[in-house]
Amino acid sequence: MRDIKIHPCDRAENRLLLARGERMYEESLGDKRTEIAYLLEKFEAVLATQDQQLIKKATLAFKKQLDHLEGWFDY
Repeated sequence: MRDIKIHPCDRAENRLLLARGERMYEESLGDKRTEIAYLLEKFEAVLATQDQQLIKKATLAFKKQLDHLEGWFDY
């Protein structure tokens, strides 16, 4: 019941994931930075829907995409 009252943006796991994306954005350049900005906007839009099923899927996808991008070198 308590989970229902907490906005998805305020949930710890989502805040951590957003912070990770923002950190990666700040540390990146060029195409990688653009891609991270797009992913952040997309994830924030899903959080704004407050649809728990969509958020669960988007959280898994966003985490996987950030994991992939952390291995993307800026050469």
